Amino acid sequence: MLNTKNGFETDFFARNPVTNKIKLIQVCWQISDQKTFDREYRGLQSAMEELSISSGTIITWDDEVQFDNNIGAVPIWKWLLYD
Repeated sequence: MLNTKNGFETDFFARNPVTNKIKLIQVCWQISDQKTFDREYRGLQSAMEELSISSGTIITWDDEVQFDNNIGAVPIWKWLLYD
């Protein structure tokens, strides 16, 4: 878990040891609830800005959405198969 200076959290900060590529990942059941979406999205945005990382992922049970600023939501089954 990563806590930003603004007090927001991101669930996972992962670095590939070979490529040094960093991934920021939030995990939640679904993003249809506005409070849940706001919390997850805000946490990723804050971490992306603080660490100068250009993209982030929200892993959900079944939601799939691409947002304007390089944050996307992807179902867990797709993330496990393709990421």
